[in-house]
Amino acid sequence: MKTKGHKSLDIILTLLVFSFLLIGCTANDGSIKHTQEKNSTEQLDQETQSLTNILNNLKEIVTIIGLIVGICLGYPFLRKQLIDNQVKQFIDDIQISNKEIKVSCQKLIDKYISRTYLTEEITIPDIQSTYDEMDELHSVALNATREVTTFVFLFKRTVQNFLRVYDSTNVPYRIYTDKYYSLYIKILQEISFFSTKIISVPKSAKTVNLKYINREIEKFLDKGNFRKFKYFEQGVDHRAASPLLLSFYSNIFNIGNSLFVKSAFKVFNSPVPVVRLLYLYKIYFPPILKKTEKSLFIYEVLYLVGFSASTRYSEDGEKQIITLLYCNISDMVNFTDSITKEVLETKFIDDYINSNGVEIKKAIKVEFGSKEDIKIEFEKNYLHELFNKNRKRIRNKMLSELM
Repeated sequence: MKTKGHKSLDIILTLLVFSFLLIGCTANDGSIKHTQEKNSTEQLDQETQSLTNILNNLKEIVTIIGLIVGICLGYPFLRKQLIDNQVKQFIDDIQISNKEIKVSCQKLIDKYISRTYLTEEITIPDIQSTYDEMDELHSVALNATREVTTFVFLFKRTVQNFLRVYDSTNVPYRIYTDKYYSLYIKILQEISFFSTKIISVPKSAKTVNLKYINREIEKFLDKGNFRKFKYFEQGVDHRAASPLLLSFYSNIFNIGNSLFVKSAFKVFNSPVPVVRLLYLYKIYFPPILKKTEKSLFIYEVLYLVGFSASTRYSEDGEKQIITLLYCNISDMVNFTDSITKEVLETKFIDDYINSNGVEIKKAIKVEFGSKEDIKIEFEKNYLHELFNKNRKRIRNKMLSELM
């Protein structure tokens, strides 16, 4: 099989041969004219004319070779120049978008800072206003740095999910202005911080094929050319183990509202960031609890969407308490109303790492909510013991989740 270099050489040789044939034809035409001129003018020097013809032919050959070499060598340079210009344009667009994002974030912070001093019930119009503002911010962030785009996208989708389920008449799930707008401002500050970050210039403008079509079906389709920059990342970071997702989710924990935390979890539907936060606290309890028997043709699955730490004082002394929040994240089937503490203790197992020593019956308290959520309280010492027993399995599982 011929390489690209051999193919280029064949093309050059072919063009050279074609050039000689053209020159030969031109020479014959010249010879005929020369004979006619010789018959009419006998004072021309034959040797001088021959030398002139040779020099003219060489000039034409050199010109043709120069054109061929120019085309062969000029195209890669031109292609590189076009790609470099495209990268430069991307970077310019990012800088412009980042500046707009920073200004917009500061305006929103100034607008809502006063509401963090009040403890008023959040209304549906308040949440809708937040969504509209994030939607507008998202349209600008599409050309911003990846960190900015990701944070704006995550918060926008979280608020969108929350807007669907929020019910202010359900007292346990109410949310108030001090916590809501404190979180909103914290997210805006994070976005503003990322907008001032130095843009990562790619180490090269190299492009690679984009795996867009499944290989099994690709051979039955007309050829397509999908390429991307190898070292230039744009758009939302959708990796479950992304540090951006972990940072975002750790901020959401602080709001203390189970519906809002669940709304954030449903953006990506993965226990990966929660497991990292458990690991950071050196505690463990299954991030996925699955019922061993099917109910209505499905397995009932509870996801650990969040947790909180507190200190409880009693006559026996001080105790560190961890409250785990489990939810059914399905929009199609509700089942937590049928779960009892006994069923939870005997029928649900660890579906994440099949851990050792997990006993729900050691819970201090189990509280069933009305929004497909369950809160389970444990002493931190017990969860720390589980962490130590299963540490190797947890580490191996987390490593396997990396892309």
